[in-house]
Amino acid sequence: MTKEEFAKIADAIRTYFPRFDILPNKEALELWYRELKDIDYETATTALRRYVAINKFPPSIAEIREQAATIVNKSLSDDWGMAWEQVTRAIRNYGMWGTDEAFKSMDEITRKCVMRLGWKELCMSENPTADRANFRMIYEQVKEKAKEKAVMSIEVQEKMHKLQKLQELQRKLLKGKGDTYF
Repeated sequence: MTKEEFAKIADAIRTYFPRFDILPNKEALELWYRELKDIDYETATTALRRYVAINKFPPSIAEIREQAATIVNKSLSDDWGMAWEQVTRAIRNYGMWGTDEAFKSMDEITRKCVMRLGWKELCMSENPTADRANFRMIYEQVKEKAKEKAVMSIEVQEKMHKLQKLQELQRKLLKGKGDTYF
């Protein structure tokens, strides 16, 4: 999104929430733009409109990013029950030996959960109630991680990755010296 497009969004936020002192100065505008510029204008506008339709108070950067992420990635707005339905349908349609076809019929989050539980184990299970409960627990964890990643900008993700690599390198160097750190 360009600065001009962001200016329109900032004006819309102020118009939607006139009683609040949101984006009060140039510095605030710059910070918000830096955190939202990787979202395309159409998605950001739709995210803001969706947010305004269901909230009474002004959005934060995180709330706009979350709305945008759920617009772009439908599986982030699904619940575990819909995902479990994908699993049971795939078991019925493809069975234990149709693993590839079954996985193709699932969204990414559901597929990751099924892989953790084991496709063949789910197909042969004699306790679907326990499988469903385990799936729900795993699904909510995987979905939360996927949502967290989808909401973060690529720039922040890259910086985090670099910092983690640096930390890992420092740990290896310290470990090589014979020191033990907890």
